[in-house]
Amino acid sequence: MRKSLIIVCGDSDRKYATYIQQLISAFDDEGDEIVGTRDGSVDAVVWDEKHYLDNMKKLNSSNHILFIGDTNAAKEARCNMDVRFDELGMSYGWLGTQAFMRVADNSLNKDNYEHFKELCAKYGKSFEKELDLHFSPEEASNVGKTAEEVKPIDFLPVPLGFLSPVLGVASAVAMHGKTVVGAAGQALNFGGDLLQAGKAKDQQYSLLSLIVYMDALPEFLGER
Repeated sequence: MRKSLIIVCGDSDRKYATYIQQLISAFDDEGDEIVGTRDGSVDAVVWDEKHYLDNMKKLNSSNHILFIGDTNAAKEARCNMDVRFDELGMSYGWLGTQAFMRVADNSLNKDNYEHFKELCAKYGKSFEKELDLHFSPEEASNVGKTAEEVKPIDFLPVPLGFLSPVLGVASAVAMHGKTVVGAAGQALNFGGDLLQAGKAKDQQYSLLSLIVYMDALPEFLGER
């Protein structure tokens, strides 16, 4: 009997919902080896949050639902769910017939990027371009300090000209929602990472989508 999966997401996360839907629809089993969900065993549909809320009263406890990201519906649904996987800011979990997957902001950095690449290799996930991450969590304490309070070693050797023609120090800091006083070097430090932040989260979500398909969905949907 084919099972149904409703994938609920916001507009910004639709590409990952579509990716999971494509993985489910692919005939990728190899003989007796099941890859991800069993071929032809699951029907997956993608709903935006409004469609989910409009149809919530029609759903029951037998409907399998996967929430992606940080929509209000996702936050409310996952508050009581068991976390089954949590690495490098990527997490998923479920309780009963409802599951979630999400990526935390600014969770990939130069200290854990090698681990991320190892996970990519493990799951056979590749990207056209590698990230160029400079920021390290140990440097976070420098935000908001003056130049005099920061040791010279805390600055990256990035010239002002690297960023200013594109964003400007003030713009870069505003993008990150931080305030740096009298420390242009710090702004550049974060600025280099800001240019990569969107790409990093996109790669994390792409990898997590594959991990969810391979490891989570078969158990969540009762195939294992």
